[in-house]
Amino acid sequence: MVTSTAPVPDPEVVAEAWDAWRAEVEFATRFVAEAPTPDITGIDTWHGPTSLREVLVGSIHEYARHLGHADLLRERIDGRIGQ
Repeated sequence: MVTSTAPVPDPEVVAEAWDAWRAEVEFATRFVAEAPTPDITGIDTWHGPTSLREVLVGSIHEYARHLGHADLLRERIDGRIGQ
């Protein structure tokens, strides 16, 4: 019989990570709300001039893509498929 012991996350570290995530979401929400137009541009160090619109569309794309990954992980945990 094979048994495994999964590491138990430190609740304080988890809480700090959630706090950092929430602060980033709050900043991004405020930044987008205060932007004069989604066509404002900044300089992306890898791609050059990039508009806020491009950043938002790219973020939506990546978020959707990784939700699929999270769904695969959830299926491995709880066994439910396609729900």
